[in-house]
Amino acid sequence: MDAYAHRVAIARRFGSRIATGDAVFLAEPAGIRGLPCTVTENKRRPLSGMNRFMLMQVMKDQAWTDPRFFAAHQIKQAGWAIAPKAKQIGLQFLVSTGDDGLPLEVPLAKRFHVFNASEITGVPVADVALNIRAEDVEAAAGRAGFMPDPGGVQDALEQWLSSLQDVSNMSGGQAAAELRIRLAASLLEVQAGLPGGQGRSAEFSAEWMQGIYDDPLSFYQAVKDADVLAATVMRQINVVGLERQAVEDHASLLKSIDGAKAPVKTVLEVAMRRKEETTQRVEKMFFERDCVLAVPFAEKEQAKALGAVWHDSHAVWFVPKGLGVTAFKQWKPSEHRVNQTVSQAMVVDEFRKIMGELGLDTSVDVLADGAWHNVQVDSKVSKNKSGSYILSMAGGRYGQPVGTALNKHTGEQLTWSGKSESLTSEQRAIGRALAFERETAQAAEVVRIQHIAAGHAGEIWAAGIDATGHGYAVKKGFPTKGLRQAPGSVLLEYPGFWSEEERSIIREKDNYLIVPMVDSTGALRAVQAINYDGSMKSFMRGAQKKGCMFVLGAESFEAISKLQGISSVGFVEGIATGASLHQAAFMPVVVCFDAGNFETVVAEVAAKLPMGVTPVLAVDNDQFHLERALGFLSDKLAVNPHEMVGDLLPVACGAGGMRAVSLGEAKFDGQWHQVAAGTYSVEPHIDGDFVRSVHVSVVPSDGGRKISASFSNRGVEAGLAVLANVCRNKQGASPVMAVPHFISLSGRPTDWNDLAQREGLESVRSALREQGVVVREPVKDVAQEFKSQAVRLVAGLSRG
Repeated sequence: MDAYAHRVAIARRFGSRIATGDAVFLAEPAGIRGLPCTVTENKRRPLSGMNRFMLMQVMKDQAWTDPRFFAAHQIKQAGWAIAPKAKQIGLQFLVSTGDDGLPLEVPLAKRFHVFNASEITGVPVADVALNIRAEDVEAAAGRAGFMPDPGGVQDALEQWLSSLQDVSNMSGGQAAAELRIRLAASLLEVQAGLPGGQGRSAEFSAEWMQGIYDDPLSFYQAVKDADVLAATVMRQINVVGLERQAVEDHASLLKSIDGAKAPVKTVLEVAMRRKEETTQRVEKMFFERDCVLAVPFAEKEQAKALGAVWHDSHAVWFVPKGLGVTAFKQWKPSEHRVNQTVSQAMVVDEFRKIMGELGLDTSVDVLADGAWHNVQVDSKVSKNKSGSYILSMAGGRYGQPVGTALNKHTGEQLTWSGKSESLTSEQRAIGRALAFERETAQAAEVVRIQHIAAGHAGEIWAAGIDATGHGYAVKKGFPTKGLRQAPGSVLLEYPGFWSEEERSIIREKDNYLIVPMVDSTGALRAVQAINYDGSMKSFMRGAQKKGCMFVLGAESFEAISKLQGISSVGFVEGIATGASLHQAAFMPVVVCFDAGNFETVVAEVAAKLPMGVTPVLAVDNDQFHLERALGFLSDKLAVNPHEMVGDLLPVACGAGGMRAVSLGEAKFDGQWHQVAAGTYSVEPHIDGDFVRSVHVSVVPSDGGRKISASFSNRGVEAGLAVLANVCRNKQGASPVMAVPHFISLSGRPTDWNDLAQREGLESVRSALREQGVVVREPVKDVAQEFKSQAVRLVAGLSRG
């Protein structure tokens, strides 16, 4: 059964249940203690959508009260046993995004089977505590303005859910609204142990059945909307529950300390009186203090042990009168060390906010040493460190702190500058001196490490063999002149291919294409390693990358000026793209390795090109930025990018053309939208008639922090940045930017190598000409042509 037929069958099955009145959301939950969940590594993972209602229905039918479900392989691994004639339940879910973070062109339907814990021998007994309390539901409904009346808390709950119908632009008539309410209410009733029932929705059963018969998938939409409604209410109930728990915990703590048996109310009154007395005493001590201290967080216990007191409202430590200041000298604001500590802490705290906006991991120890550091990012599932930052305490023009944060996964970068006036003149002077010393030492250390890495690169290059036949070159269809290959065992001999945590993505037995990374003179500075299919491209840690290149068609960049008859020099990101451009246009090509290094290389060398030679910025066409944003929303909040009816947004697809991208159920309007798993906002940047970039923010409903990411056509944006820089500085000949465009976007092609492989080298030449690039015609092999003419002449004489 295909995915569509499966969904239709499930929807109609529920339609039949509605007809008989025993659908799980219309009847008593029959002792179910919590929503169905799978269990992995002792952690419960709640199911969602239709799978959840399917299992709830089976639990009701089978009178199961345990909400846990396990797959057969889990049961076998745990050493448990499945009971004879146990009921195996088939579930289905859709995979919407691929490993690259883009929505799949066609979603994949995957099926799996589970068994309920009630039919498994040996499974540990479940904790049957309910997720929420009925009194919390009642209190939260009352706080929202829906006080329980004679109809009870369930009626108040349904009224509350009814008021939220516009929370996600839900549509449909009264019957559709009532179905959503009943579905959502049933999810909350099960979690709170409330009795279920048809409530005020019984009169709509016939319309529900007819709606499911006419459009079976409308029931799936109702379930999805119900998830959103239930999640909205659940958040408010949880707030009430946390407040109640805090009060109970505080009262219990006080009772355990005092051994009191007084009622909780009495204990709380005593606690409040004690707190007020303590506050008054601290205020008096603060008024009579000897001095205020600047104590770093890491040293607060040391200061406290010496007698320092914390003033909560002013958020400072102080020395009470009579203790003297000698023991606290290191924390006096007049001391240089404290000024440095306080100012650096302020700078780091501010810069963390910038890192957080880009989705970089802010839990790390942020170093203000003027050097680049790699960190993990929230927008990438794997543990690769795809983010980086650099922060200097006094690197700005006026001695102020400056820093840059970069999310290499999304391509977004933010530069931050601190306000120098927020620091005293003494702090600025100390900061500049300390930063200068620190960054001078850091720069010397970087040069030392890069020198060692360059030596290692030379050894790797010497150990390599001819790259002919390497899998990546064969896959991409380019010649391997100037390249070598080496086994992973050679690379793993050098620290540059190990992480700081002594892990490596290099595999010992795999064979890697070795691309030399040289400076403009041709001196080897590092190497890039690419595996057989191009899924892994690794640079040497600690080696020079900025300003490094690989030149096709000349021994080095400086050697280009000695070539005769050239009118253009190409600049590209990757080796495969560069090889295709070189093959098609017969021009020297400079490979810059990635978009981040693209601007650096072109800005450095474009002015050195001979007069009349045009820099050609042959950028990648990463035009699928809206799809990447949709994949991000699908991954973080399960927003479906494959809805048949959705808004359309235009994006540029190259050579002045545009295409429309369907957003599925997502909204790219800059407003906040709520879904079951959280809330999100997408702010589009529209340039003329198309969307140039989008900024996405998501807030998970499970209490996770806000995650932001930006998506743009990274290749084109890199080219535009180069154009702006070269024109601003009037360097050399005016560059030309060329963007590949494709007859078919199936498979999501992006670069000139994709164009060459799909449509041939002549299509590459035609696309370049259309965008103003002078392309040399193929140079004929004179000897081969003479030989061919001789063969034709002899053949003619023979016939004569």
